[in-house]
Amino acid sequence: MLEVNKINLSYGESNILFDMSIKAESGKITTILGRNGVGKTSLLKSIIGLEDIKSGSIYLNKLNITNLSSPLRASSGIAYVPQGREIFSLLTVEENLQTGFSVLKRRDKKVSKYIYDLFPILREMKNRRGGDLSGGQQQQLAIARALVMKPKLLLLDEPTEGIQPSIIKQIGEVIRYLASTEKIGIILVEQYFDFARNLSDKYYVLNKGKIVLSGKGKEMNKKKVQSYLTV
Repeated sequence: MLEVNKINLSYGESNILFDMSIKAESGKITTILGRNGVGKTSLLKSIIGLEDIKSGSIYLNKLNITNLSSPLRASSGIAYVPQGREIFSLLTVEENLQTGFSVLKRRDKKVSKYIYDLFPILREMKNRRGGDLSGGQQQQLAIARALVMKPKLLLLDEPTEGIQPSIIKQIGEVIRYLASTEKIGIILVEQYFDFARNLSDKYYVLNKGKIVLSGKGKEMNKKKVQSYLTV
C-alpha cells in the first residue's frame, strides 16, 4: 500500500533520515519506535508532505506521490494525527471534526455516525470547545478528525503520550478495529513498548535517522528494542 524507498531528509546542513525504506500494508499496523530525536516524526511528515525529501521516492497504492503537495496527499487518502494533537481549542468538538471535510467531495461532507460510535464521549461533548476537553479526550478528537477524512492510511504520532491508561486501552482497541475491520493501513509512532508490541503486525526501530531493527510484531524482542528506547 505505502512504499517509502530510500528517502533522505536534511534540515539545513543536518541530515535527519538516511536511505529510509519502509512498507505499510492495508489492514495492518506498522509501528515505528525509537527515542526522541531519531527521526520518527520527520519520517511521518515526509510521508504526508510536510517535509520535502532530498532524494528517494514515496508510493501510495503504486501511485508516485513523491512530488505531490500535502493537500493532494491528504486527498489521495493519507491522514495525519500529529504529536500534541493540535486540535482547535476555540472550536467546538463538532466544528473540529468538520475541519476534516476539506479533502472530501460535497456529498461526503458529514460526520459519520460510526465516528461517534468509536468515541462516544465526543457525541456527549460535541458542543463543548476543544480546549475544554481533557488530554485523553483531545487525543480521541484528533483521531476522529482524521477519520472524518475517510483515509486509506492513518499516521499516528505518539497517541499515548500523556494519556491516562483507560484512554490508552480504548485508543488501542480503536486502532485494532480500524486495521482489522475497516482495512485502514496504520503507521503508529510509539515509545511505549508494550502498547506497540500488542498492536504491531510489523515494526521498525530507528536510531540516528536509520533503521536498526525491523521484523514482525509478534517477534519483537523487548530487550533489544528497549535498548533503543532508553537514553
